[in-house]
Amino acid sequence: MEIDIERQMVEQVLKKIKIAAKIKFTIAKNRPENLDTILELEYTDSLIEDTILSLSVNDCISSFKQDKGGYQGFVYEFGRTIKSREVYIKFRILFENDICHISCISFHFANYVIKYRFK
Repeated sequence: MEIDIERQMVEQVLKKIKIAAKIKFTIAKNRPENLDTILELEYTDSLIEDTILSLSVNDCISSFKQDKGGYQGFVYEFGRTIKSREVYIKFRILFENDICHISCISFHFANYVIKYRFK
């Protein structure tokens, strides 16, 4: 029962992101893992943003975590196969009025076999 409620909550957050009036998107490129993956995939910020916006609840690894750095918003972890490689995606979301702030913390090839929460 609890997992069903969490699944519905993740679906609602993903839906809310997609209908936000405005999205402010940033990605942490100061992390070598992220930069190496982005270069190897030949991805742009726009493609990363599109990937995040196209995630489904089935891609979810974990959700609604407090940010370790003390930032506002919640952290979500997802996985997605891109060009035959599994990519680990972690981002923080903060909604302020009609603006959705998405800060992509991790976007890199998975360092372990990903266990999806709802599959």
